[in-house]
Amino acid sequence: MLKKLVTLLICSVFAFSLAACGNNAKATENKDTKAAEQKKIEEQKKQEEEKKKQEEVKKQQESSTYEDVAVADRENNTPNSTENKVQHESLVTGSIHHIDDEKNMMNTNRVVNATVMKNIDGDTLKVKLENGKEETVRFLLVDTPETKHPRLGVQPFGPEASAFTKKYASEGKKVQLELDVSDREKYGRLLVYVWVDGQMLNRLLVEQGLARVAYIYAPNTKYVDYLREFQTKAQANKKGIWSVENYATDNGFEKSKVAKPATPAPAPKQAQPEPKTEPEQKQQVQQQPNNNLPQGEYHFSSCKEAKAAGFSNIPKGHPAYSSKLDRDGDGIACDK
Repeated sequence: MLKKLVTLLICSVFAFSLAACGNNAKATENKDTKAAEQKKIEEQKKQEEEKKKQEEVKKQQESSTYEDVAVADRENNTPNSTENKVQHESLVTGSIHHIDDEKNMMNTNRVVNATVMKNIDGDTLKVKLENGKEETVRFLLVDTPETKHPRLGVQPFGPEASAFTKKYASEGKKVQLELDVSDREKYGRLLVYVWVDGQMLNRLLVEQGLARVAYIYAPNTKYVDYLREFQTKAQANKKGIWSVENYATDNGFEKSKVAKPATPAPAPKQAQPEPKTEPEQKQQVQQQPNNNLPQGEYHFSSCKEAKAAGFSNIPKGHPAYSSKLDRDGDGIACDK
């Protein structure tokens, strides 16, 4: 009896152990399944976020300031000649920082030679490639204030940026265009780093305070850190666009932050000399002595008395003439 009881107890314990093991295995399996499902969900979420990020970058590229106007409209727009004047000549004519080995950074496999045909504004050129093809090129990673934008008009320091680019990349100038990874933007313009005599024009514009580092979209980011170094220096020196607080921002240029130059007061009119007027001539009847006066001895105490007696314009020598009646001493008494 005891033996049977012990055997039954052992079997019960063994059965319980098997059940427990089975439950543990099932729990582990369920846990692994849930972990796999969670990982799959996280991967899908990550893919969706990456896709959303790429779409946002594309949206930003398509809505960026330099792409919101058709190229032809920009090139053909004539700026207001009154506003499109260089106000800060030193930014254009001042000396530049020449870096001897800068050209060594160029990827010669991505460089094409060209000749400048037309200056459009500070960061846009029209060029002719060696194969004879004409292209409009947009400087990569920089943004200069506008001068030909149909909506934004002429922005402060825009004329200086345009004049600077025209000085170093004038019409007929041979330049080198370095492409990054992606060649063109939505309007078909080439996106380039412009090299002039071994110096990067993009960098020179930033260093002079005539451009901000902007439109940083992968994969075209080769020189972004390099350009930012020179922007930091320009900001510290309050040069060009950085001389006006809050004018250059991440979103572009705030024209309202720049005080309008005082309108010069009109030059005072020079006093015109009053025309010389001949002394007012006495009426002819008063200028001429009256030769028809009656003769005789007359003594008048006043011209009123003389005129009452019919005497006026009394010539000197006439008996009625008296110097006291000739107040202006012209030899004719009572002529007024």
